[in-house]
Amino acid sequence: MKHLHYDSLVIAISDELAQTIETAALEFMHEGRHAIWPIAGYRDERDEVSVQLPFGPGLRFAITETWLPDQRDDARYTADSIAYIEGERQALENEVMARTPENVVIYGRFERRSRSDASWTFSGIDGVEVARSVAEAVQLLNENGYEIVSVTESGSPGDTVAWSNMYIFGRWLK
Repeated sequence: MKHLHYDSLVIAISDELAQTIETAALEFMHEGRHAIWPIAGYRDERDEVSVQLPFGPGLRFAITETWLPDQRDDARYTADSIAYIEGERQALENEVMARTPENVVIYGRFERRSRSDASWTFSGIDGVEVARSVAEAVQLLNENGYEIVSVTESGSPGDTVAWSNMYIFGRWLK
């Protein structure tokens, strides 16, 4: 058991609930969001409680070790509290992921084996392999919502034998 100190309340909560609250509260604070969560525990040695408490930026709480050993079982609704908080944390994580850019690297390889036999091949995302030039690859990325961040090339030019590596860096806001 751990103690949740919230304003003038001190509630004995399970170790698992304490960890869930700490993890989720930090994520909500980092995103500048508030939430109200059900907290199940013990108010004193006998009274089991289930209270709704707000968490978020500017709301102070502390979770500490108990100063005496506490052998009580989890409160009756501890599993429900954990499931609810985890559901809210997962929803926040999904929302953050939905607005986080997806970075991509497209690799292009140019090879010339003779004056008439030269070709580009691309890989990195679905559909880009049909591109036959750097311009086509960039156009495909733009059409699929990717913003081009940078393009770099390395290689060895030549009339009869040549090769080139092309890296196209892009990002897509989902």
